[in-house]
Amino acid sequence: SWRIALATFLCILSPIALIVLSTISELPNPIMTETTACAVGLIVLFAFVLCAVPIYIYCGFKNEPYAFLDKNIPFELEYGVKGMVTERKRKFRDTYIKFNIIAACVCIFSPIPLIISGFTENELLVIMMFALLMIVAGIGASIFIVVGIQNASMQKLLQEGDFTTKEKKRNVVKEAVGFAYWGVLTAIFLTWSFLTNHWHISWLVFAIGGVLFPIVMMLCNLIADKDKKD
Repeated sequence: SWRIALATFLCILSPIALIVLSTISELPNPIMTETTACAVGLIVLFAFVLCAVPIYIYCGFKNEPYAFLDKNIPFELEYGVKGMVTERKRKFRDTYIKFNIIAACVCIFSPIPLIISGFTENELLVIMMFALLMIVAGIGASIFIVVGIQNASMQKLLQEGDFTTKEKKRNVVKEAVGFAYWGVLTAIFLTWSFLTNHWHISWLVFAIGGVLFPIVMMLCNLIADKDKKD
């Protein structure tokens, strides 16, 4: 779980250098040209992504033997295993709740420095606080991922929560739509950024997309349930 969290954290951090350097290049008497800032920022972005992708691939191959747990393939746990997993899940519950509260508080706190810096009208300070926001929010997201994966692993074995037969059928639709959704957002982000060179605001594509994503997933649930009834 910590590997997935690390890879996600690297992806969140990847555009920070590009955003900060692009802003610096637009200031009076900049220390670098806009072209240099864009080049260095993109190199850093791809370097972070290059580090994250192998981690995702490694975890994917590592979890491949257990892929059947996510599919609608019936299985039964051996004698005594269900009781052991149930007990571990019960003991882990307090830790799961505690770290979810911590992660939520971290994410809620993350925009506060940015909001405060907005009153200073200092563009460089604002963009630095935005970078801090991404770092802090990345830490919160990583905490969610670490405890979430551990809890989900036990739910998969017990076929509870998001891993009941009904939810697994929903997940087939949600995974397909989610993959296409984020792929389209990424294409929009890159097209907008390269055509206008407005990297400092094009990130809003992902911010807006993240807000709308839960609504898209709710629609997927309705579609999956409707197909099941039909």
